[in-house]
Amino acid sequence: MKSRYNITSKLLIFFNLFIGLGAIYGSTMMFLEPDGHLLRMEALLPYFEALPLHEYLYHDYIFPGIALLLINGIPNLISSYFIIKKKNCGNIISMVSGVLLNLWIIIQLVIFPSNFLSNTYFIFSFIQFFLAFMTFVFYSQEHMVFDLNNYKNVNKNLKKAVVFSSRDGYTKLIA
Repeated sequence: MKSRYNITSKLLIFFNLFIGLGAIYGSTMMFLEPDGHLLRMEALLPYFEALPLHEYLYHDYIFPGIALLLINGIPNLISSYFIIKKKNCGNIISMVSGVLLNLWIIIQLVIFPSNFLSNTYFIFSFIQFFLAFMTFVFYSQEHMVFDLNNYKNVNKNLKKAVVFSSRDGYTKLIA
């Protein structure tokens, strides 16, 4: 049987790296030219005036670049690393990253006019969260731990049978 965890984790790693490296690229461009002309975003700076503290944080793209790096860049790369190392915490970080990306795009859609890139990443945020959740579930199923010592009443009542398995056939013990 093919491992569903391996399939979804590879897809999730792709999405995490795509989103994370894209965020690092975007934040780097914002750091190199804070006026936004490298990303052709200089015309969007006036939209930041709707935000609190805009005169301190949003007179250029330095603060948005830092936020992009810390919220969407680094967490996605960290989660990719943990998923590659087959650590379940990577799936949890990916779920959180999907929610954060979703919130990021919602804030963008409130501030800026709707555009293709924001709409696409809005969809990506749902895909990332869904893949992370499915990868978490498949990991849990495939790494089901069974310890007979946790079940003290096994073989105490011969009229009751106990079967230890998941619904997907990851059987650890048949009683």
